Amino acid sequence: AGMAQAPSRRCELLGIVLEAAPTLEVSSFSAEFQRVVEAMLILCNAHLMCNRLGELVCLAALPGRTAYLYATSLSADVRTASIAQALHRAVASDESEGEPVATAAAIGRFLCHARKRAAAVAHLS
Repeated sequence: AGMAQAPSRRCELLGIVLEAAPTLEVSSFSAEFQRVVEAMLILCNAHLMCNRLGELVCLAALPGRTAYLYATSLSADVRTASIAQALHRAVASDESEGEPVATAAAIGRFLCHARKRAAAVAHLS
């Protein structure tokens, strides 16, 4: 009989950046958008189920700015509707014209979040 291993205390963090290009009409009611969000939700739930200490951060890359759509540290409830509504609100409130999509800024924001989270986990260990 093999020995049972102690569960890992390692926190796995998954980051997702949704790019909302200015030429795309993003509607939280469109069937295509819902399929994208549902596929992302399946990935998110699989990540959280496979990693008890797993965390999740979803960011939107918008023209000239970024927005948090979901972060495990902000909410324990992952739902398609809440992510879709957050993206719809972020796109609807966009007033920047002609600015490039802030994909690099969204990735940077995620990396800052990951670094802060790693420092907090290291401090607790």
